[in-house]
Amino acid sequence: MLALPGLFMMGPMATVVALYAERERKKALAGSDVKVKATDVMASVKVMASLIFYPFYCGFFTFIFYEICRVYLEFSRTKSIELSIFFMIVFPIYAMSKQNSILFIPF
Repeated sequence: MLALPGLFMMGPMATVVALYAERERKKALAGSDVKVKATDVMASVKVMASLIFYPFYCGFFTFIFYEICRVYLEFSRTKSIELSIFFMIVFPIYAMSKQNSILFIPF
């Protein structure tokens, strides 16, 4: 049950990275006579894309969290910033703890 928010928050990024890795895998297979499955290409593309895309993704969710605190919950600016900094620290930890539940998207 605790993995459900992680699925909604990290699912889009995992899907985009998986689709991009699959496209690169097919490109590597088409350009090589030696490669059989090209899983090495897919794994390296997944790691590189995640390392590039994840900080922007965390920043996006932190900004949305800040706006929710300011507009909908009507917290003060300093309280919203404090909570957003806490969210920015806790969100990656939570995402990594729920990683096993969203890595097995069948693509």
